[in-house]
Amino acid sequence: MMKKKHTIMGILMLAMIFGLNGCKEEKNGVEPEATLAGSWVFQSSIFDGVKENYGHSCSSKKDYVEFKSGGELNNVIYEEDCSEDVDKGTYSIDGDKVTLRSADIGTETYTFKISGKTLTMEQPGEVTTLVRK
Repeated sequence: MMKKKHTIMGILMLAMIFGLNGCKEEKNGVEPEATLAGSWVFQSSIFDGVKENYGHSCSSKKDYVEFKSGGELNNVIYEEDCSEDVDKGTYSIDGDKVTLRSADIGTETYTFKISGKTLTMEQPGEVTTLVRK
């Protein structure tokens, strides 16, 4: 009877392990889309090893990107007169990769990492840092 009980417990443990591994990749119990969702203000970029702070054109508003649930994307840029230019698009996540698609940027894939309120998006030769709005 004891051996049968251990076998059943072993099977249940294996089922739980395989069941959890079949789910989307999660970080600390939160799916990547949920952690990326929201608005992120452009802060700085590094191109070929040279860091530059992001130059916001409007003195009272900051350019940002908004990741909406369901894969919608808004890239919001403010002109010098603070008028708003919105580039609408989509995004998709695969592990630690996010692919952005819009008329203005075309299709770009980045490796992303979120640490606290900081989002880092990286491509070969380019690193962009954003902070949660």
